[in-house]
Amino acid sequence: MTPKPDPHPRARPGSTSARGTRRGAFLFVGAGALVALVIGVVIAISGGSDSRQPADGETPFGPITVSGAALPALASTTEDPAVGQAAPKIDGTTPTGAAATVGGAGQPTMIVFLAHWCPHCQRELPLVVELMRSGDLDGVRMVAIATGTSADRPNYPPVPWLEREHWSGDTILDDEASSAAQAYGLSGYPFLVFLDADGKLVARASGELPAEDIVALADQIR
Repeated sequence: MTPKPDPHPRARPGSTSARGTRRGAFLFVGAGALVALVIGVVIAISGGSDSRQPADGETPFGPITVSGAALPALASTTEDPAVGQAAPKIDGTTPTGAAATVGGAGQPTMIVFLAHWCPHCQRELPLVVELMRSGDLDGVRMVAIATGTSADRPNYPPVPWLEREHWSGDTILDDEASSAAQAYGLSGYPFLVFLDADGKLVARASGELPAEDIVALADQIR
């Protein structure tokens, strides 16, 4: 789990000169390999070259309006006093600028709060996408809320990342203050929320969940 941020690769053999040349060559190759390894690690950690400036008309944030009482921050992995409470309603926008709402009565809903720079989110999102493809989450509305967004962190902006991972659910852009995440008591990334058809909280989870746990929680709200 990634804690929530405050909001982020010759001479002729046998002679002395040949041995020296070989040693120099080996040292050169070894140093080159070390540099390549370091660069690879940096790229892996930073999300590679995927970070870029948003294109014209592309926004990493959206306006957020919260209605209803905010849920307390999730402080325990074994007990959540907010279970059974009505979840706050979030009115926001999609990446295309269309209005989008989550919370309130309607249909069973799973909300996935994701930060583009979070390695745990980068592992969890493909797993959730695969569960959606396989039909294991049928009957549940799937909503990703891109939050914790920061231009100076890797893999920015978030929407192209979601598209590369073939996310097919709804997407809402949190605002710069992460108002939607705060309203749901986010305590780490990724943050998974399960709401029943009445809009009441059934479960929250902070950090990566295995596939079987996600399906089991989805079964509780269907």
